[in-house]
Amino acid sequence: MIRELVLPADQPPTTLAELPPGTRVGTSAPRRAALLKALYPKLTPVPIRGNADSRLTALDEDRLGAGVMIAALAGLRRLGLARRVSEILDPTVWLPAAGAGIVVIEHRTADPDVAQLLDAVTHPPTRILLDAERAVLSALEGGCLTAASAHAVLDPDTGLVTVHAAVLDPAGGPALRSSAHGPSDHAADIGRQAGRALLEAGAARLLAVTP
Repeated sequence: MIRELVLPADQPPTTLAELPPGTRVGTSAPRRAALLKALYPKLTPVPIRGNADSRLTALDEDRLGAGVMIAALAGLRRLGLARRVSEILDPTVWLPAAGAGIVVIEHRTADPDVAQLLDAVTHPPTRILLDAERAVLSALEGGCLTAASAHAVLDPDTGLVTVHAAVLDPAGGPALRSSAHGPSDHAADIGRQAGRALLEAGAARLLAVTP
């Protein structure tokens, strides 16, 4: 999921690199806070909560606790507020969370009738990517608050899946990154391979740090 920088309504567009030192940047994820510390140590990440609309209102009314915020581009587009985007953040640098942007419906494993009904609305290529990305987090024994990223890409011509993964340092130090690729029918194995490579590189030390 692509992220972007959003400023209060009365401020002219700028970029993260151009913000003055000490600027408080609102973000809801430890992963993005860690990335911000690593990429822009002069800026200060602060946690924010609420839906996109309420965050935007709080930002404009100086009640957010931050001078700017990082938000999902898709969310602002749904609200018809894409014009508020000041800078679109490069997704190859701001690697998204595992499963970002994917809608999932859960059902009981012992309910084949419901499983069959859901097969009709399942998008197989997306399921492949989700399986790969979730497998990274599984290998890391992480969850939604883990400062880790996983992004899978499916090549429709070759049927190969490539998984890019990273574990970030909540203190702002260098991130650990890995990648793996292979056939789409082994998507979960490919994700686990990328996750194990991170562990072998020392990811457990970073995962143990409280943000």
